[in-house]
Amino acid sequence: MNKYFFSLIILATVFTPVSAQTKLTFYKGIKANIALSDYHPINTESNPGIGATLGSYDKLEIGEHFALQGEFLFRYATSNIRDNSSGGMNRFTYRGIEAHLYAVSQFNSGSGKTFVGIGPYTGYGLDAKKYLNRWNVGAGIIFGYEFANGICIDAAYQRGFPGLLSTGNNKVAIKAQAFSLGLGYKFRIFNFKLDKNKIRKAFSD
Repeated sequence: MNKYFFSLIILATVFTPVSAQTKLTFYKGIKANIALSDYHPINTESNPGIGATLGSYDKLEIGEHFALQGEFLFRYATSNIRDNSSGGMNRFTYRGIEAHLYAVSQFNSGSGKTFVGIGPYTGYGLDAKKYLNRWNVGAGIIFGYEFANGICIDAAYQRGFPGLLSTGNNKVAIKAQAFSLGLGYKFRIFNFKLDKNKIRKAFSD
């Protein structure tokens, strides 16, 4: 937790074009999503399946219009993949954990905030016997609204870079993508003002 937060502070200090004194606000949150997932082997037909994600997230607001949001999620996903040899559809199931990091742009809208974010993610498959590569990486985009009482709604899309799937004695390249609708709740941990000039001076000394 402390290392993660410190990393976000460094990113906020070095890479964001904000004023010399900037208000930082740190939030913790929980969220649950219903997801439509498609694990699509190249040159093979597939149909999306219903799944879900559940997890927590941290959000560091840097000033009024920018934030970094990290998510740690458990994902359950399904997809129906056609067997080219038999012509039948096989149910594909995935269970794994994912870590997302979004760069978020946000603006006040009504009593809350509208936001959009984009960034990378990495996942680790827990169904070890079914996968050649446990690790998978990709990118995602998220769009949503935060109410003043802390309730959040969002829609997200993510697409993984092609990986390898082991099906029996066959090895096929597979593309993973998912669209999700979510509901969450966040609460503030603390906030303070960051003096970038002092931090830069401390690193230069």
